[in-house]
Amino acid sequence: MKKTRRPEWVDDDSPLPDPHGYGQRAVDYIKWLRHPKAPGGKFQLDYWQERIIRKIYGTTRPDGQRQYRKVFLMVGRGSRKSSLAAAIELLHLAGPEKIPGGNVYSAANSQKQAAIIHREMASIIRSTPWLAKRIRIQNTQKRCIFKPEDIIYEAMSADASNAHGLSPLLTVVDEYHEFRTMDLMDAIESGQNKLPNTLLFIATTAGAGRDNPAYDLYSYAKEIAEEPEKDPAFLPILFEAFPDDDFTDQEVWREVNPGLTMGYPDMDSMMNYSREATNRPSRRGAFKRLHLGIWQEQHEDPWIDMNVYDEGNKPIDLSALAGEPCFLGVDLGFTEDLSAIVAAFPRPNRDVAIVPFIYAAADTLHQRTEKDGQPWQQWVDDGHLLTTVGRSVDLDEVEEKIRDLCEVFDVREIAIDRYGAHGIRKRLEDDGLPIFEHGQTFGYMGPAIKAIERLVLEGKLIHGGHPVLRNHFSNAYLRADDMGNQRFQKGRDRNRKVDGAISATMACGRVDAAIEAGSIYDDYEPGSLVLA
Repeated sequence: MKKTRRPEWVDDDSPLPDPHGYGQRAVDYIKWLRHPKAPGGKFQLDYWQERIIRKIYGTTRPDGQRQYRKVFLMVGRGSRKSSLAAAIELLHLAGPEKIPGGNVYSAANSQKQAAIIHREMASIIRSTPWLAKRIRIQNTQKRCIFKPEDIIYEAMSADASNAHGLSPLLTVVDEYHEFRTMDLMDAIESGQNKLPNTLLFIATTAGAGRDNPAYDLYSYAKEIAEEPEKDPAFLPILFEAFPDDDFTDQEVWREVNPGLTMGYPDMDSMMNYSREATNRPSRRGAFKRLHLGIWQEQHEDPWIDMNVYDEGNKPIDLSALAGEPCFLGVDLGFTEDLSAIVAAFPRPNRDVAIVPFIYAAADTLHQRTEKDGQPWQQWVDDGHLLTTVGRSVDLDEVEEKIRDLCEVFDVREIAIDRYGAHGIRKRLEDDGLPIFEHGQTFGYMGPAIKAIERLVLEGKLIHGGHPVLRNHFSNAYLRADDMGNQRFQKGRDRNRKVDGAISATMACGRVDAAIEAGSIYDDYEPGSLVLA
């Protein structure tokens, strides 16, 4: 079968079966609905959505029951999945698919997500006078009740304790990629198996990783898309770019975002996101997943393109930097964690040279190698990793190293994580050393991450190829808030260390802040350029 980025039947104008007229009936009902945000107040059912409705409801068996019992729709964010899902719910709550006394549900991983479809339904109901008179909306309980025939819609989340024992005629599952277990889905499907002509409609964006139930269903959907005769009751509707597609190609965008030509998602926003993903590798995976439907192999987006990082492998003569401006980033570990100091030296040509001092407890090296396969003892033997006696890093030695660095270099700031470093921080501060309390929150780390990313992308981060530091950068992942600010997030493998990358980021962030303030070269005559 020819590989496609979208089902061909979605927009090829081919006739779709509708022997009983149920597909046309469903389309007519949805177009009759009102929506407060739609042009002219009428529900906007675009052609690709109409084809999906016709396919689901028009494809019937000789006895009039629907052929499809389970639908898996995977399409990018901003494609109005929630509006389509709300319309389907209303088809079964108060429309031609309703059954007196039969209940319908929506399900999501969190209560916040579960409320989205309920909210969308409530907006449509309030805007459609006939429905507004007959449906009671219960916002607190996230319910809608069709009073004439006592049909109840209810929104559920994955932690719902009452899911078992339900017998849903329809369940819409929203953003299935966020589910971590099969518990709720098992309860829904076992309940639906008690009844005839039920429908499970799953709408989601692409996810990440393979150790989750959504990946299993996605894999199955791809299999059935290739060989539909294997499961005639399952309808896969996949909008996904090929992994090797150019993620900046707008023709690919249009193919996998069926609403883009109608204005959703917003083209300008897509272009801005694409530009950011081009300039910031850490945003690329999210763009591909959320807007191109490309399932990502990892749960987190890799932060740095290590091929670009390696361009900064130029020699550093540390002794020649004596007396020069320096900014320290300090990440202190606990129990068997590592501790790291990274010294960042702004150079007159706007390069920044970074030199790490990373500490591990000597008695943990063998165990570490067994867990992650890294050459910990070799790093020590080669002088790339410092050790202290015992099973935890001796923080007194780390403090002594900070003081030694302050004696040799013109240390302008010591950026130190405020969490758990109170003793060292206070002693250094009491001795007049320039402490900057650097949190690990979005507000602190966001600007610092942008600063060091810019250095990497411009080839201005000089690191000398330090192998432990490189390992930490390759292990680092980021988490973003709703405003796009980022901070470090530990990967699922807790043995993969990132302490050096965090310290380097804090140090380079303070270099960037000093440059912005115009303070680095005040009263300072830079020495000879020591970077090859």
